[in-house]
Amino acid sequence: MLSHCCVEDYWQKFLCIVSQCINCFVPRLKITKHTASGRVYPKHIKRLISRKHSCWKLYRKFKINQMYTKYKCIAQLCLCIKAINLHIAKVEEKLVSEGKVGNFYKYVNKKLNGSRLKGSDGQFVYSDADKATVLNKFFASVFTIDNDAIDQSKLPDKTTNAMPRCIFHP
Repeated sequence: MLSHCCVEDYWQKFLCIVSQCINCFVPRLKITKHTASGRVYPKHIKRLISRKHSCWKLYRKFKINQMYTKYKCIAQLCLCIKAINLHIAKVEEKLVSEGKVGNFYKYVNKKLNGSRLKGSDGQFVYSDADKATVLNKFFASVFTIDNDAIDQSKLPDKTTNAMPRCIFHP
């Protein structure tokens, strides 16, 4: 029969091997501070934003109604906002037309960073599985274009098999 000392030795060796495997194969989480949060726009949009900003500065300095009207004209009469929305639409269209899945998910993750999702019932969704379901429903309704190029009979059947729980006891 094994003594308590031998079992403890085996346990320590097992933990050592597991920790070595984790150190070798599990990526470490790197927390980085984002310093450049500015968006990159084409020159014509940068000029519009600059004009809007300079009109606002003049209004704040002199408090003249004409300056405020000019600022509102640039800001609201679709000069600045419309140009930005058009640029974003072109970027997203290019992203979809390229068909690169990695770039698509990178864009989506950048858009979702720090934001919360709402489910179909209007409540915020917190679990990863629920977030995946909400995003799947949305992207399926928006981006799916079925061209019948894939024969459905050749696709594998869905499986619901799950790995059984594995519990380690010391």
